Amino acid sequence: MPYLSKFESDTLFGNALEIIDTSGLSALSLRALSAKANISPSSISYRFGSRDGFIEDLVISLVEQEAHIWRERRNALLEHTIGPEQSVRFCNAVILNHFSRYRAHANALWEFELVGNRVSFLPELLHQWRQPEIAFWETFLEQIEMPVDLAPTLSGTTTGIGRSLLLSCPGTEQLIWTQDCVSRLFERLQKQPLTMPCSPGMPAGPALASDINPIDRKDLDPSSTADRIVLTASEIILEQGCSGLSHRAIANRANISLSSTTHHFETLQDILMAAFRHIYAEGLKGSGLPKGNENGYSQAFFFDKLVQRLSKANAVTSPAAIALEDIMLQGSKIDTMRDIARALFALMGTHSTQMLARLEDVSPRCDRLDGYLFRYGLIGSKYLDGPELRVLGNQDFLAFWRYYLASS
Repeated sequence: MPYLSKFESDTLFGNALEIIDTSGLSALSLRALSAKANISPSSISYRFGSRDGFIEDLVISLVEQEAHIWRERRNALLEHTIGPEQSVRFCNAVILNHFSRYRAHANALWEFELVGNRVSFLPELLHQWRQPEIAFWETFLEQIEMPVDLAPTLSGTTTGIGRSLLLSCPGTEQLIWTQDCVSRLFERLQKQPLTMPCSPGMPAGPALASDINPIDRKDLDPSSTADRIVLTASEIILEQGCSGLSHRAIANRANISLSSTTHHFETLQDILMAAFRHIYAEGLKGSGLPKGNENGYSQAFFFDKLVQRLSKANAVTSPAAIALEDIMLQGSKIDTMRDIARALFALMGTHSTQMLARLEDVSPRCDRLDGYLFRYGLIGSKYLDGPELRVLGNQDFLAFWRYYLASS
């Protein structure tokens, strides 16, 4: 089969992206692909050998296409001069263009990142995927007279911002939220006065987040069938991702009847939500502030002590963090869970907000926009430093946030 450079509905790779975009990577089987492309499964097997073989060729094709997209953007950028005063508008335009026109690409990257540590060939390909984008932001930073070594984490942060647009069809409020985030990003980086955000910020998030806040949840009791279902579902998600979750898989592992799973939880989505609460609450236990620093601390403490502590917990690339992203992304593909997926995304930014708000030697003090940008940077920076998943210990990431938090 010849190399396909465009993702159209009548190509195998284009059909595969449509399946991933609407139903998730777990729905991409050779049988589903053959049905969508109207060719026999044996033809696909003969060409690619297996599902993994097809996915590897798909990712290679995506890497090449992404390189072309970012090279074209970089060439266009070199033909024009972007000044600091245009940075917000320009960055907003790039994010909206990429996450609307190339939505399927961005969705696929997120999907592949979440399974990357379980598939041997993916980490290196994912690292290659990100390099042309970083080169583009290096050129951009050079034009607005900022340090080019901020480019990797700027790339990760803009990716994280854009991913909030993937969780549902972007509405006016989400687009305003995106613009607020980009404005804050460059106000801090360019040492400009901070403007107040003009939107309440992802309105579905804070409203629903208050209903699902897991922080005060009591420990689950394995002797309770309902709690055992949640514990078992959490184990499956941590090991296999959301694709491994089913009523039967839970029943078999928990050694309970299949009917018990539907007796205690009306739908599988209800189990997903309960598992999110549990995984999130467990993750927070190891990421709180050391005693004695609840009221405030310095940047030196934040970078030398707190970030080191979070790095050891591998807070953003741990199985728990990957599982939480997986639940959000898969939930966004279910009609009844899209608003909840946005709420979960918002909820994940509250802990970062609480941490940064306690910094005492930052002027102006950090608020929730800064907290969300920190989280977006974490979410979008996986594989920027190479195949190994480590973000908080990445020196580029730390240098970016030292620059970001430097007093204006």
